Amino acid sequence: MRLMQWNGARGWAGAEVRLVEACRRLRERGHYVVGVARAGAPLLQHLRAAGLPAFGTAAHGAADLPRIARAAWLARRQRVDLIHAHAGRDYVPAVLAARLANRPLVLHRHLAGPLRPLSRCFVRQAAAVIAVSNPVREALLRDDRIPAARVHRIPMLADLERTCCAPAAGQRVRAELTAGDRPLVVSVGHLHASKGHAELIRAVGLLRAAGQELVLAIAGEGRERETLARLIEANGLQGCVRLLGAREDVSALLAACDCFALLSWEDPFPGAVLEAMAAGKPVVACAAGGVPEMVRHEETGLLVAPRSPEAAAAALQRLLADAGLRQRLGEAAADQARREFHFDRMLEAWECLYADVLAAAQEGRRRGAAGVGTAGSER
Repeated sequence: MRLMQWNGARGWAGAEVRLVEACRRLRERGHYVVGVARAGAPLLQHLRAAGLPAFGTAAHGAADLPRIARAAWLARRQRVDLIHAHAGRDYVPAVLAARLANRPLVLHRHLAGPLRPLSRCFVRQAAAVIAVSNPVREALLRDDRIPAARVHRIPMLADLERTCCAPAAGQRVRAELTAGDRPLVVSVGHLHASKGHAELIRAVGLLRAAGQELVLAIAGEGRERETLARLIEANGLQGCVRLLGAREDVSALLAACDCFALLSWEDPFPGAVLEAMAAGKPVVACAAGGVPEMVRHEETGLLVAPRSPEAAAAALQRLLADAGLRQRLGEAAADQARREFHFDRMLEAWECLYADVLAAAQEGRRRGAAGVGTAGSER
């Protein structure tokens, strides 16, 4: 198949990391893949660095006629069979471009909230919509009234091979963070309020007040960085909480840590949690969003109430005080990740959906041609 993967994201976060890897792997599976991204965005640079044909488009709103026309022209010029758009901001232009190019369209939905009214009208015209978790699928059915036959739950999995690294890399990270013999807790995620980093920092404050030694390292960038830095200073945690910024060595961070924590209260299917599980690390996360579909409470991690630093502190205290519990949960998490969350499972599901959409489009064209022929003979 010849596929156009379209994502107009401005930044570089987990969804974009996984999309680049998906494009690369789809190419290895024999497909021709062309990327469309925002001009000047990190995603465009990473797609090109991966050796993929990728084109930049300017973005000025939903009804951006030059972007729509360029995407439709690219679809025809690259002879793509199908367009797959990944970001909510691209839904309207993707539908219009697909119609202009006469190509079937698959949309990707990552959030569980209701669509904007304009987007909702256009999303209903897509051949299929991928929901990354059950809450996202339920929202599309309940709030947006998308026909159930068009909504497909396919989790956005992570490349678990990225979690492999030499033990020396973990030792280097511990030295960099001056963790010493203190337990190390790692969190990875975009610095957005909904990721729960503030609650995690407050939980560390509670642990320190109770006499628990530890280091918390948060990898990621975003608009909340200054707010989090002020929170760290206000709680006197400069000696044990590190804001690392964006990191390319997540596997080394995971190798170095004793446990992983992400207190997001609306993440649909966080790849960072999958990577931590694959690395054999016990996870503390919120029982919210798509996380309960990933982490099994008391089996592969500990789930806590959202927005509760007290609950998070209690769960972290349990893990840090019990090496046997950490080992048991970590081993079970790695086994679950290998069995249920292998990246190829997602790619196979995409391929099956693409094939169904293309077959339906071909059948629609055949019926349309037959109808025209019948009408002509009747005249």
